[in-house]
Amino acid sequence: MSCNKKTSEEAPQNVLGIQSYKVPAYSSATLRGTEWVADYSCKDDEYRICFTDSLYICTEILLGKTWEYKYPYYVSETPDRVFDKARVGKENVGDYFISYSTYRGRADVEAIEIYYVSPEKLVLVKWNNDTVSYTRYK
Repeated sequence: MSCNKKTSEEAPQNVLGIQSYKVPAYSSATLRGTEWVADYSCKDDEYRICFTDSLYICTEILLGKTWEYKYPYYVSETPDRVFDKARVGKENVGDYFISYSTYRGRADVEAIEIYYVSPEKLVLVKWNNDTVSYTRYK
């Protein structure tokens, strides 16, 4: 084993529970300021996401009607299961963004892996291995 690799007890795990030894590559600034449209979108059903300093914003346009959802988030090195409100809006580095939502009194924390980002593409992986690719919208 190389001297600069972490031991298995120290290695963070991705959303699937697989140990990862890579150095976190993404910062909060990586996500901010770009609107992304899901590649599975079509003429009658479009799904977009964007990020501000502190909000993960999801917009769904279905048959001309628009719904917008806003969730606080932060970037993390690990797929946190407890939401740390103190990290929202701070410049963090990691391979995950952690969002918090409530629906009918039920709180939900979601850790989404930032798998790939380029100026034109964004690929995210959810806890259930649902992989969604996005193309830059604006």
